[in-house]
Amino acid sequence: MKRWLWLTAASDSHTPMLMKHFLPSWGRHLEPHSEMQCEPLAGHCGSFGEDAFNEMGRKSVLRMVRKVRENEGRPMIVSGCDFHFYADFIAEVEAALEGHDLVGLNDVYGPVCGDFLAFNASAKIADLFAWIHAHDPAFPNEQYTLNAAIAALGLQARLLPDTFWTYGLEGRGTWSSGQPVHPPAGIRLHHANFTIGAENKMALLDAVAEAVGDA
Repeated sequence: MKRWLWLTAASDSHTPMLMKHFLPSWGRHLEPHSEMQCEPLAGHCGSFGEDAFNEMGRKSVLRMVRKVRENEGRPMIVSGCDFHFYADFIAEVEAALEGHDLVGLNDVYGPVCGDFLAFNASAKIADLFAWIHAHDPAFPNEQYTLNAAIAALGLQARLLPDTFWTYGLEGRGTWSSGQPVHPPAGIRLHHANFTIGAENKMALLDAVAEAVGDA
């Protein structure tokens, strides 16, 4: 099993999630199989759909073009930092990647979520991120741009099962603090989207960790 290169980034507003949930749970379950590189991002990245959020995303994809080209042939994961990991799932990701260009999470509406992508670094994947950067201003946000890029470039993408979980899979829309959560048995990871703002993301990560028994 090759050691994966894992890239993430954290703004000031998201660093508490990185320190409380992402890094400790990654260390417990995934560190033996992956090398972590975390880039600090100055300031506040904004909330989903805001101009600051979209601009931060455009800067990040340029970094991805460079990183993919520098690591051609190496397996890579690119993710946000609003995650809690509950299992060693690298073998599952490797199996899902067989015969595909990239693997991602089910975004419910997307369909591929841009906040967790696994792939073998190649010129084809570098072109994906370059396409996103070039065309992102024409789309409402980078989620739309990613899926348009996959289609335009003819890439084969596969979704991981719903044990790679987000609240959106409950079909209840956007989560607000205090609402119940129902993570599935055998949960592999939790991505804290389908809520707005860093404080709600942290509260959602806390709620799911408590429900799973890993708080």
